[in-house]
Amino acid sequence: MTLTKEQMAWLRTLMGEEAGARSGGPAPHAPADPAMEAARKDLGGKYAVQVGAEGGASWKPAELNAVSQAFDAVPKEDKDALKGVEVDRVPAIGDDPDAAAEFQTSTDSRSDPATQT
Repeated sequence: MTLTKEQMAWLRTLMGEEAGARSGGPAPHAPADPAMEAARKDLGGKYAVQVGAEGGASWKPAELNAVSQAFDAVPKEDKDALKGVEVDRVPAIGDDPDAAAEFQTSTDSRSDPATQT
């Protein structure tokens, strides 16, 4: 069974909270970076984009701002295609050292995404 991204996020949160409880300390949560939160909010507000990170990867505010600027450059008549896009930061893209991005599309959560690199 494949879990959805929302289910995985919930599971990661749960595991972090349990790890904190086992150690007798608080759950391991990093403090919010105001510049990062502003960049996420800007990108999400303008384009209804969800920002994620996987496998220990993390975004820098400048990187999210660059994504926002790239989306700003998309012609007005094409901007609707960006709504609801999920932008994930990953530590590596497959086995291709020259790959700059991976695009996935899916019709629903039960189908496998089609991947282009």
